[in-house]
Amino acid sequence: MMQDWIRTALVGTANVSQDAATVADIDALLPAGRREQRILWQAGAFATYVNAGQPLVAATPAVAPAPEDVLPETPLALDSIMAAAVNGEIAGLGEWLVPRMLQAQRRLPASLLPAVLTKTATWQVWQPVIGLRGHWLAAQHPDWQRRLVARSDADMSEAALLRDWNEGDTATRAAALAALRTLDAAKARELLAAILPKEKAEQRLAFVQALASTLHADDEALLESLLDDRGQAVRKYAADLLARLPSSALMRRMKERADTCVRWGKSAGIVLGLGKKLTLTVEIPNDLPKDWVRDGIGETPVRGEGKRAYWLRQLLAFHAPRNWTDATGETPESLLELLSKDEWSDALLAGCAEAACHHANTEWAAPLLRLATSGSAALRLHQDRLWHAVTPTVRDAELCQQLKRGNVRTAHACLRELAAPWPSEVTRTFAQTFLVDEQQRRTPEELLQRYDLADIAQLALLRAADADLPLLSPIADLYAGCLSNAFAGTPSMLNRAREIVALIHAKQTVIKEMPL
Repeated sequence: MMQDWIRTALVGTANVSQDAATVADIDALLPAGRREQRILWQAGAFATYVNAGQPLVAATPAVAPAPEDVLPETPLALDSIMAAAVNGEIAGLGEWLVPRMLQAQRRLPASLLPAVLTKTATWQVWQPVIGLRGHWLAAQHPDWQRRLVARSDADMSEAALLRDWNEGDTATRAAALAALRTLDAAKARELLAAILPKEKAEQRLAFVQALASTLHADDEALLESLLDDRGQAVRKYAADLLARLPSSALMRRMKERADTCVRWGKSAGIVLGLGKKLTLTVEIPNDLPKDWVRDGIGETPVRGEGKRAYWLRQLLAFHAPRNWTDATGETPESLLELLSKDEWSDALLAGCAEAACHHANTEWAAPLLRLATSGSAALRLHQDRLWHAVTPTVRDAELCQQLKRGNVRTAHACLRELAAPWPSEVTRTFAQTFLVDEQQRRTPEELLQRYDLADIAQLALLRAADADLPLLSPIADLYAGCLSNAFAGTPSMLNRAREIVALIHAKQTVIKEMPL
């Protein structure tokens, strides 16, 4: 590494605000003189010092003391729990603790700061609660300081973003493009249009993907032109973005195609006096039209799905489901009943599910989710997305229904994504489900072998509201019983029991010692 005095000599003393340092023993003996003289004396003395075999230890300025933190540390009674959380001994506890510490206006104990700063994997979790002392300590270490700088000093000026756009790698340029669109969307669009023909397919796709977070109706002309791009992935993504613009020409074309392929009608009732009955007719082209391909419909399906069914599913994924409820005046439930009975039911239901998720149509997502959780094979792959597409009220009610029916694995996928704090009814229903299930199993071994229940038990303990934690105490007591000397389970079983018991004890202690 270049010495400070050499750097000063190269750039000129007039361009450096302070004298360079070499080694404390040398600098302390140098006589007074002009800065230029001092540099020459340092050079000669330093050469002699090195030739004498002395270590090259440069003088370092005194470190300013750490500033006083305004916020207090977490209570002393929690030190062992905080250490266990920081060291990862209680899985997931840190993600629960940090928001609570912020609400309680507490910071990490100073003794734990080195452990937090050295753990790259958990840095993002604990950074909000390291306090002023944590920032001071991070400034003393280059790697730690770089993390802080990367988090807080991002340059969002137009000049810096244009530099990144012109000089960066693909990821940097895509991020710069997305940021530039927040400053001047029209100018950013012009920059993109100018370079797209010159870029490779991978870069074109990355730049088009950067439009997603700031998509606007004014982007339609550019995206429409990309439907003729030479890269299939670019064409597909451009079509997906156009599908997010309800008034785009592509969406009008897709509606016309869907109305041609899937036709709703009315027929007279069999018995006189009954109203007209809703009918469904499905007709799919035998050959894929070229204009469908241009608009993003793929031609070759995955194994196990017929070509025409694949085309229909893709078409309906673009089609807004509310068009059918508006046109027929029927509820989604009524329309789905007919769709389920049609010979093309798998493609029809899967296409509707994709469309409901894509268009965030909660009216259609709710009955589709109920079909998925009732065992519809066509909707199995769409179940996770449907959980997120329904309203919280519908989601929580369906979760409770699945738990009451004992369909723990069905509910598990959504419970993993359910943010804290869980609704009280969900926590209560799970506790009841667990205890009923336990009563049907007479031995601790049988209880611990239900890994699905254990997974949700840990989630529930982490994400239950403070007031609902007592609902889960009987569950923790059951696992605590498994830790007795009388039970000789496998190591993995016993570790799971220990984790659950340690977690509830930690939360109970934190709630007591650090109330909100």
